Amino acid sequence: MSTRDDAMLLEKNAKTGKDVYCFTGDLDWANEASIENMINLFQSKEIPLTFFVTHQSKTVEKYYDNPKMRRFIGLHFNFCKGSTQGYNYEEVVNYCLRLWETAVSYRSHRYFEDSEIAKLVASKGFKYDSNSVQFLQKCYPIRQWNGLVRYPVFWEDDIHTYMSLPFELSTISNQLALDGIKVFDIHPSLLDRPEEKKFVAELLDYVRATDCKWYYLDDVYRETRG
Repeated sequence: MSTRDDAMLLEKNAKTGKDVYCFTGDLDWANEASIENMINLFQSKEIPLTFFVTHQSKTVEKYYDNPKMRRFIGLHFNFCKGSTQGYNYEEVVNYCLRLWETAVSYRSHRYFEDSEIAKLVASKGFKYDSNSVQFLQKCYPIRQWNGLVRYPVFWEDDIHTYMSLPFELSTISNQLALDGIKVFDIHPSLLDRPEEKKFVAELLDYVRATDCKWYYLDDVYRETRG
């Protein structure tokens, strides 16, 4: 199959449902209480949550380190200067793989990447990533030159804050009506603030009340890849 045909297949499969939601969280070295708080919120709404881990977390292990749930964890590499994960790209990737050996997906801290990282993750057996942002735009899977499939982030809390947008659902309601796969990137520490936690809770209620589908990111990968 050609690259063009493969890209068309990804988009065709992604459109099997009008709205597909996927909620993810970058641990970003959050404390256990914040991680537990985030998991409890999503469990109370019965919405699946995918984590990208930066460090060992007993809370994540408690909920995800079992045969049924293990595949729903990805890695969150920190390639930035001063990283505690390693002094070079391979050290960082190997450090994170020791945290979760079965991981086949990743998102880098600050979405950092270059061609050397792209080649490295492919050589390590990674299958897909969520390592770019198309803030509040239509998002579909992208077949990359290194063989991985990319699921761009539709909404991220840091960017929402950077743009000085109020944490009110009406702020993004028009964009929520767009087709495509909506990957949300939420940090556990965000939910420590009442206003932001209320926003996320209302967002989850909105998703449950609409005619849409919600998945773990690994399930999205399996659905769109056929």
